[in-house]
Amino acid sequence: MSLRQWFGAKRAPAAREQAKGSQTVARSIVHSFDQAQQAMARGDQAQAASYFEQAAQQGDAASAFNLALMLHEGRGIDVDAPAARHWYRLAAQAGDDDAAFNLALMLLDGSGSGSGSGGERQDQDERQAHDERRAHDERQAFELIDGAARRGHLRAQAQLGQMHDLGQGTAQHYGKALQWYQTAAQRGDGASMFHCAIAYLRGSGTTVDEAQARHWFERAAAAGLSRAAYQLGNMCDAGQGGPLDPVAAANWWRQAAQGGVAQAANDLGTLYRLGRGVPVDPQAALGWFVQAAQAGVLEGALNAGLLLAQGDPLRGFAADPYKALPWLEQAAAAGQDLAQYQLGVCARLGQGQTVDKTAALRWFQAAADQGHGRAQWQLATMLLDGDGVPRDTLHGELWLSRAVGRSVEEAAELAAKLAARKGQAPQEAIPKNFDQVIARLQRDADNGLAVAMASIGTLYEEGRGVPRDYEQARTWYQRAIDAGHVNGYAGMARLFALGYGVAQDDAQAHRLFTLAAQQGHAGAIFNLGVLQMEGRGTTQDSAKAAECFRKAGEAGHAQAANNLGVLHYEGDGVMPNDVLAVFWFRKAASAGLAAGQFNLGCAYADGRGTDKDQVQAVDWLRKAARQQHEPALQRLAALGIKYLT
Repeated sequence: MSLRQWFGAKRAPAAREQAKGSQTVARSIVHSFDQAQQAMARGDQAQAASYFEQAAQQGDAASAFNLALMLHEGRGIDVDAPAARHWYRLAAQAGDDDAAFNLALMLLDGSGSGSGSGGERQDQDERQAHDERRAHDERQAFELIDGAARRGHLRAQAQLGQMHDLGQGTAQHYGKALQWYQTAAQRGDGASMFHCAIAYLRGSGTTVDEAQARHWFERAAAAGLSRAAYQLGNMCDAGQGGPLDPVAAANWWRQAAQGGVAQAANDLGTLYRLGRGVPVDPQAALGWFVQAAQAGVLEGALNAGLLLAQGDPLRGFAADPYKALPWLEQAAAAGQDLAQYQLGVCARLGQGQTVDKTAALRWFQAAADQGHGRAQWQLATMLLDGDGVPRDTLHGELWLSRAVGRSVEEAAELAAKLAARKGQAPQEAIPKNFDQVIARLQRDADNGLAVAMASIGTLYEEGRGVPRDYEQARTWYQRAIDAGHVNGYAGMARLFALGYGVAQDDAQAHRLFTLAAQQGHAGAIFNLGVLQMEGRGTTQDSAKAAECFRKAGEAGHAQAANNLGVLHYEGDGVMPNDVLAVFWFRKAASAGLAAGQFNLGCAYADGRGTDKDQVQAVDWLRKAARQQHEPALQRLAALGIKYLT
């Protein structure tokens, strides 16, 4: 909360005007005010507060405000929020709009009201009383802000727009919110300029007008708002509301990153990595990725780790796996399957560390459990070859089958070789009879291996190698939960979400997915997004759904990446951004998801979020069509292409 600064000596004559009927009172007020100013000048704030109180008790609004401010912020005296509210109210009643504004802010955040939450111990009556006090305080705050705004108080005008926007103390009304935002913005309030841009971008209280949104973002960025600079960079990069201008996007993102917007640093690093709007410069990209990572952006840590681990030989940027490891470990600990996979590669090949096949197996297993196709392939080859671990043909072939299902070409080739050795057709290379696999998993489960319990549950849930049996799936998932394995929580949550073997219970599904998500399970994070998007077991919230899809997508979940791309196309819960949509479609497509391949192909065909490229369009559409994706088949037919070769 940012409050007004001290009045200064120029307010002393106002005391004389307020006390025309009593020269003695006027002189006393002026004397006390002057003494307070002198005490402030020599750093004796406690004495200053005493003098301000003397003047305030005699009716001086300036002194009442200053005393309230000292009590509110603890300037030289103890914080006393109820007393601060008292003196703000007296000053406001005397016509001081700064006091009215600060009092309203205290009412909104509950400072000094005694109406704070009592936590879980509150009974229903207490919660109801608290909610009623809260609503009463918000109505009072609205009245104070509304009055000050109509009298021309700039910050009150900006706050009034926000209260109409959020429905605080009044009915929600986007049109009125925009009117007050515009009033404050025209007077130079940067935050209100930003809110105007958001309103035009989303069509809140007005029609969607991307050109107006871009205009207001430009004004807000010029006023120093870093978040506006970031959004303006997004619009320039996507060609929204004006020409496509990656050079301008880079400049705005640089301004935002220098202003502390960590995501802008990561996005700017991506531009340097790809050579979009700036020269290709891996070293500069690394610097921005590291800045983002140090500010807590998980994608920044991932990008820094991958760049250091893989290098860029074509541009003379040597790989440095040793420096990559801390960044990869940070991302992997948060559930990033790409980081887990790369750590597995480093451990298996001894990049940046000594060869450690046990660690490699652990990292590949973690990524494979989240559906990372290449990790599944690496895990399969280690188990099939006995590479540093006991040979395990049954589990190796099981993981190989999953990698084939993820469209990993090397896995398909290996499956074909296995088929040739057995004299089988390629599609028969992976055994469809899982009796031996089940028996092995059963032994592991009986020996207390929790992941085996969860794996048996998945086989029964999917009916892979065994008759589909949701009761059995539930039993095994519960055993995995009891043993503390994240896949048990995720599997049980799916059963409740879909009503398989149990009564459908979205609230229970949401609770279990949350527990799994807290342990970094990408599938659970994705499913939380689905529930949030549909308002199942929780309130509908597209923005929260998008955040779940982002986290799961960053962790390598293909469907989450595709969903986030769609949301960016539609501007649902996130800023509309065709370029970001294509970025997420590419992640999904590269992971082998037919829907992602279709959407990426359409993006190339239409030139939406990327340059038109019919060769790329056909290539991606064909990949989707090979998976019998009906919309891809139809789009190819519309392009006059009948064959999938």
